[in-house]
Parts: sequence; structure tokens; C-alpha cells
Amino acid sequence: MKAMETLQDLIEEAKVQTLWWAICIFGIAYFLSHKKTSISYALCVTPSTHEVEFRWKVRPVRRPTYLSQLQKKQLSLDDPRISPLPTAPRWRRKTDSPLVEAAVDDFINKILQDFLVDLWYSAITPDKEAPDQVHMLIKDVIGEISGRIKQINLVDLLTRSFILLYFLLSVSRRSFRGLWQGSWLLS
Repeated sequence: MKAMETLQDLIEEAKVQTLWWAICIFGIAYFLSHKKTSISYALCVTPSTHEVEFRWKVRPVRRPTYLSQLQKKQLSLDDPRISPLPTAPRWRRKTDSPLVEAAVDDFINKILQDFLVDLWYSAITPDKEAPDQVHMLIKDVIGEISGRIKQINLVDLLTRSFILLYFLLSVSRRSFRGLWQGSWLLS
């Protein structure tokens, strides 16, 4: 410790000591008020307290929750009751086109890789089972849509669509002709 040579050195030392004591008192007050409603209570109590009492706090025994009971019953990954991924692709039977199957498979792989695996899933877990199941689910959905599209009578659909389209166009043509001839101004 250096010797105090001037009044300025004495003032600086007083500032340091005051700051040190303020930090200590604030710290003690913080630890005393940990369970209190506010730190001001502990600040008021701290300077006047001369007794210190240490007691071990007995923690109450918590009853097991429902989730902790389920955690005990959780199956391991090697359990034979956990079914593996389905081996027979049902969606291939519904599309019946290798070209469409390859295009759908590439499209789904790119979508899942860009928006699921690379974006957020790989940051959570290295597991590849969930993306594979999502991949199989999307393939099943596309296969179901493909099977339903095959059941549609295309001739009937186009005939009805063209008749409806002709009717709508003729009605709109008559409406526009009436507007341009100024008949709507006279009525």
C-alpha cells in the first residue's frame, strides 16, 4: 500500500473504501433478501443485525408427477415393441409410373432437406428417423392423391367444365355489351 502524500490521495482512498463497503452491504442485503419481497427490507435489517443464525433448510419431499412416472415407463430404442419404418411402399402401387415416382421422391427430398433438416431439425438432434417418417407420410399422401386422380373420369370432367365455362363467358359477354352500349345509364 502506498503512502498518502496529498489530500487528493486521501479522497481517492475514501472513495474506494466507500464503494467497497457499499458493494459489500448491497451484496449481503441481496443474499439476505433472496426469499424476501424486496431488497429494501434487507438493507434496513442488515446494519442493525448483530446475530447470525445458520439453519439447514429441510426441503419437502415432492410427490412424483405424472411425467416422471411416464419417464420410468419409457421404452428403450432396442425394444422389439417399437415398430420399424414400414417396408412396403404403398404409394408406389398408386402411382404406377417410375418417372413420376423418381420426380416425387427428388422433390420431397429437396423440400425436406431445405426446410426441415438443414433449417432447424439437425440443430436439435442428429436422429434421422423423424425426417424419414415425414418423407414416408408425404409419399403416402401424394400416392393417395394420385390414386384418386386416376379414378376421375376425365371426359366427363372436361365436358362439364367446358359447358360451365361457355355459359359463364356468354353471361359476362352480354353484361359487358350492355355496359358499353350505355343501357345501364338509361335505367
